[in-house]
Amino acid sequence: MPRRSSVLLINEPPLQALPSLACLVGINGAIILQQVHYWLQVSEHQIEGYTWIYNSYDSWAKQFKWLKQRGVQYQILELEKSGYLITKQFKYKAKNNTKWYRIDYDKLDVDYDRLIDGWKSNSDGGETHADGWKSNSDGCKPNHDDTTIQQSLKLNSEQTTQETTQKSTSIDKVNEIWQETLVHLKDQVSASNYRSWLVPTKALWFDGDTLVVSSSGYVAEHLNRNMRSLIESALSQILGRRAKFKCQEGKVNGD
Repeated sequence: MPRRSSVLLINEPPLQALPSLACLVGINGAIILQQVHYWLQVSEHQIEGYTWIYNSYDSWAKQFKWLKQRGVQYQILELEKSGYLITKQFKYKAKNNTKWYRIDYDKLDVDYDRLIDGWKSNSDGGETHADGWKSNSDGCKPNHDDTTIQQSLKLNSEQTTQETTQKSTSIDKVNEIWQETLVHLKDQVSASNYRSWLVPTKALWFDGDTLVVSSSGYVAEHLNRNMRSLIESALSQILGRRAKFKCQEGKVNGD
């Protein structure tokens, strides 16, 4: 009897990542970091004592087809901010505007050790596994180092998401996400609509699922009623996953 298969079941070279790495940087970040590592292993670019690779965001996006280019850019910038991905532009190189990449393997190992320590020290709830650690409600080994590890992998979810909480998402981070979304939306609406409905908004918070902004009553009503779908589509592309949007009535300038 012939073996059955499906076009969705690894009939091409897979992109892989360890669950432990996904607990540190989210599943999309883990896959991207793993792919950077792969290219570093075959790179011949030795600069200032390190191995580097270079690529444009468009070229990266072609390797991660489930993410839009802005989603890939967002993930790479997050890896840069966390310190796992080191980037630099070498002005003396022929392509002097090229962005080069390498991985801070030392930081990755240090944070992994801290993650392991957090798993071992956990004693509250969850399923006890053979090696002594207890999983949390998401099925991922828990950690207690929120300053370093703010994301967990939801292993049993239909769609894996990067979980953040309102407490761990700073206002600066929320503003950054909203500003990126506005840049994306500016190309999709008329200049007058952009000025009238999107400019007079203020980012408030992001709970990992819904980004909330404020504006005057009539602007909030218009955004929620007429532009929510467009905004959520742009926001989801920025984050590389589905996200919701809500505008509530409130002050925009000043508190």
